[in-house]
Amino acid sequence: MTITVTVKVSSGVVLAADSASSVFIDEAPLTPFKVYNGTFKLFNVIPGAPVGLVTSGINNLGDFTLAQQIDRFWAELSRPSDNRPRGQNDRARFNPKDFTMADLADRLKTFLFTGCFNSAYPSVQTRPVLSVVLSGYSTDKSTPEIYTIEAVRDRLVGPTLSQAPITTTGLDEPIRRLLYGVPVGLDGLLIEAGLPPAEVGQFLGALASRSYANIHQKNMPLASAIELAEYLVDTVIKYEHFSPMAPQVGGPVDIATITRNDGFQWVKRKKFHE
Repeated sequence: MTITVTVKVSSGVVLAADSASSVFIDEAPLTPFKVYNGTFKLFNVIPGAPVGLVTSGINNLGDFTLAQQIDRFWAELSRPSDNRPRGQNDRARFNPKDFTMADLADRLKTFLFTGCFNSAYPSVQTRPVLSVVLSGYSTDKSTPEIYTIEAVRDRLVGPTLSQAPITTTGLDEPIRRLLYGVPVGLDGLLIEAGLPPAEVGQFLGALASRSYANIHQKNMPLASAIELAEYLVDTVIKYEHFSPMAPQVGGPVDIATITRNDGFQWVKRKKFHE
């Protein structure tokens, strides 16, 4: 499994991810058979451009890892229009010096989800979860944008422009407990306790606004945003370490920043990379 954190502040975006990946077998589909702590989940999508992404969920699509699929995505973006496979010439060639994040997110969805993911898992019943958080700057904008795309069984949600200052994917319940003071699944518990379903959303919204731990500030320095992202990832890693189940989050934490002027910059990265 995974924990990824994306923190947005005025001066840029911080991306952080753990390195654990779990292997499951058919005989015990809910219990990890093996956990590896060297998986890459944070990527600079376009070399030299202020764009990056984090992934959670399945790490292999067909015969390729996600890292390899991201490389293939960039190769597809940079391929001249007249060399593209038939059917793909209806879209203008991508210009890394003149693009919008919305268009890039849509291209990523088409390649990674509509193409690679659906081809690797044609049966809806056996499809795993795959989430992507794409962050960066459109050429003509001075503020960062964050888009989320998620595939869960037969549902494909996004690209969705996130307005949240902190975006998390994967095993993020410890972070939700920290930030909002409530467990995942509280809505179901409230309904079981007799609260009318129509009132549950209103109650949870009011509870979240009153119990929210305001540890994020829009104008905090980028260095502080880096510390915050690492702290949140580490919180999940420690939570999993002390939980009664085998930990599914862990390993080295990769961290990168994206700013308008400096583009994508690594802060921490595993020694070995593909």
